[in-house]
Amino acid sequence: MFHKRRYSNVIPIFLWGTWDYGIYILNLVSKPLNLKTMEWYLKVLRNYAGFEGRARRTEFWVFLLFNLIFSALIMLLDRIMWTYSFIGGLYSLFVLIPTLAVTFRRLHDINKSGFYILLFLIPVIGQIWLLILFLKEGDAGDNQYGSDPKAVQSV
Repeated sequence: MFHKRRYSNVIPIFLWGTWDYGIYILNLVSKPLNLKTMEWYLKVLRNYAGFEGRARRTEFWVFLLFNLIFSALIMLLDRIMWTYSFIGGLYSLFVLIPTLAVTFRRLHDINKSGFYILLFLIPVIGQIWLLILFLKEGDAGDNQYGSDPKAVQSV
């Protein structure tokens, strides 16, 4: 009765009770975070203080995602152990330099100076502008900060 299509990377949300009129969104739930995804996080930690070069959007956003997940888990652990954010503070200090480094490299990927991170200090407008810059696709080919990471990377 219904024509069912197979979509490998989307999950249907049913509207009006039919499959064909559904709205499809990215399926982040059925594609669990795998080891390859964790490699992006570990790559940033291995390049601990590397402020030169360029970082892909994937590297930047996956690092921030894992950072958010680990921070939430550590916050929960701090609350359970009554350590008053001691463990969370240590983790924050541990990832401070890698976070700054990957942010600088992400800005380099769109041919901007790493000091554009200071836009974050401008309330609302600067933060929105910085978010737009982080979402922007990197420059194709070489720029003044290095070669295209999409072309040479095989993680």
